[in-house]
Amino acid sequence: VAGHRVVANFTGLIYMVPLSLSIATMVMVGQANGARDPVRARLAVRVGLSLVVMLAIVIGAGMWLLREPLVRFSSIDPAVIGVALGLVVYLCAYQLFDGIQTLLAYALRGYKVSFLPMLLHTACLWGIGLGGGYWLSFGEGPRIGGNPIQGFWAALVAATLVVSVLLAILTRMVARREGGEGGKPGVEVKPVTGSKNVPALDPFSSQRT
Repeated sequence: VAGHRVVANFTGLIYMVPLSLSIATMVMVGQANGARDPVRARLAVRVGLSLVVMLAIVIGAGMWLLREPLVRFSSIDPAVIGVALGLVVYLCAYQLFDGIQTLLAYALRGYKVSFLPMLLHTACLWGIGLGGGYWLSFGEGPRIGGNPIQGFWAALVAATLVVSVLLAILTRMVARREGGEGGKPGVEVKPVTGSKNVPALDPFSSQRT
């Protein structure tokens, strides 16, 4: 358990990077969607996803190359160090897929889609992650590695991979529905006109009377 906590602490720290990018992406998608500019919304998702993937690869490579000094910085117990070192490979894969699914989930919030992602997270993280982890570690599933905790981490990686794929499909469907497929231009918002004595009002104008 102590070795698991060492690696889990790293996941919490690394998660701050994709989380911050995901929040920024959600804001940009929401702004573009509100302005009826589907092309800009899709571009925001692509840029955010590219940044998350590139940073995850760099962080994962750094974690793998520096795994021993980083783990030894967290504990001096040889048993804890041994367990933690055996989980670093799962951490490297997990933080990549976790970053992807986080960004896609937040991008969908920018599109005002949140209920279906919640169902996908529940099914994958609880069903595949928790249920699959128990099956691999304590059930009749194949044993992975020399420690039961590796079964839970393997299932967690599989869960984040599956939910990433499903959220990617959902994001593409939502973007198509919003008119962003094929580079269609945004819809022009016409100003609201009043009576003859009231000037036209542009809801996106920065001027205030």
